Amino acid sequence: MSTSTTSKDAQLPSTGTSGRVPVDLPLAVVLWASAFVGIRAALPSYSPWQVAALRFGIASVVLVGFAIATRMPRPAVRDMPTLLALGGVGVAGYQLTLGLGEQRVSAGVAAFLVATVPVLTAVLAWFTLREGLGARGWTGIGVSCVGVVVIAVSGHDGLAGLRAGVPGVGLVLVAALCEAVFFIGQKPLLTRYSGLQVATWSIWSGTLFLLPGLPGALRALPTAQHAATASIVYLGVFPGAVAYLAWSRALARTAAARVTTALYLMPVGALLLAWPWLGEVPQPAALVGGALCLGGVVLTNSRRAR
Repeated sequence: MSTSTTSKDAQLPSTGTSGRVPVDLPLAVVLWASAFVGIRAALPSYSPWQVAALRFGIASVVLVGFAIATRMPRPAVRDMPTLLALGGVGVAGYQLTLGLGEQRVSAGVAAFLVATVPVLTAVLAWFTLREGLGARGWTGIGVSCVGVVVIAVSGHDGLAGLRAGVPGVGLVLVAALCEAVFFIGQKPLLTRYSGLQVATWSIWSGTLFLLPGLPGALRALPTAQHAATASIVYLGVFPGAVAYLAWSRALARTAAARVTTALYLMPVGALLLAWPWLGEVPQPAALVGGALCLGGVVLTNSRRAR
């Protein structure tokens, strides 16, 4: 998942309804929540690199069609290195570390951990942009950190559980950090381009970094489980392309602050979808840790919003 906000998104078609998004917003949130589950469903037959390469190869083709249909302009030459870097970190880096992490943790747990992106973004903004956090912001960061530790030891005992849980949790947190870097890095571009344009160009750039995994994915295709292959196709078309279009339409119709708040529902959606899709029943301790993560995000974001 990558999101971006700017007033230029208002250039997208709109019904003229202000503050009401009947379909686009819940559609984007549900599709992005399902991505955590879809990745887990594909991993038994494909490596994380192969999943990401196939998924974003499909998404790139879909977005090429959209770009042609809407006559999306090309970015300025001076911005191409930045877009390439954003794709490498925010798309390729995020997807690879998330896939590796989901080999060790459930889809619901991964969604809760990725939900800490606003907290990591706040910390990066404090370092790079000198944006203040205040007592409430630092308290939120502390609460989220406690939640991460609780998730790491959920289902295990003491320090042994921590050692067992750290690799997967750590990889998903690296994925969240990649997403936070993406948010900070795209900020200068959003003064010149719409959020959808930045997301589309970043996906194309990230796909270039993922292409080395494509030959192996194609070799694995004949022997892969049909359900795993279907999950990758779903990931490419829906969370990989359709969700970005729906998200940008939602931003064009209502306040950005209201839209982004809906992202807090993604971990809940991932948990609900993982139960029937993968049979993953969440551990009570993981739910407690996830609630702490989200509570810390809300605290941190409420301080930044003011």
